[in-house]
Amino acid sequence: MSKRVIYRLIHTAGPLVGPPHPVSNLRPALYNGVPDQAKTNAYSPNELHSHLPINADKFQLDNALKQLDKLNHDFWVESNQRFHQSRHAYLEAQKYRLAHAKTSEERAAMEEEHLAEFYASWVQTMRPLQHEYTATWLRGQYGSILTAARMNWRHWMKRLNSFLG
Repeated sequence: MSKRVIYRLIHTAGPLVGPPHPVSNLRPALYNGVPDQAKTNAYSPNELHSHLPINADKFQLDNALKQLDKLNHDFWVESNQRFHQSRHAYLEAQKYRLAHAKTSEERAAMEEEHLAEFYASWVQTMRPLQHEYTATWLRGQYGSILTAARMNWRHWMKRLNSFLG
């Protein structure tokens, strides 16, 4: 392998993917080289002006993607924790019914029926929160797409201007 190929294998352009989180089951993006905004910048990236170079747009895009990943991860950790706690409480409440089952097959069928009821009620209960999360996540995605488009537009305008003179 050439040095260039080895260098490109070692230094990736984008984030790496980490192992799955035990609660959220999401594989987090591991950002390397993206400074943490709270440590390096006292100002919001929204306060950066449009005349700043592409690096400011890249910083804003990377920061927005990190915030979106954090929103996604936090939502699913909380949702999965709530789900498992609710499911456990529901099964505990149904234990007296399951104790009257005569065979293991009957018990399994009753448990399956009770869990189907729980899942249906869980989906209904979580629907408003899920819609709110989805709307927030989509706004963040669209904002990231617009920032990336603006960054690419400036890049191509800069190249065009340098080509034209």
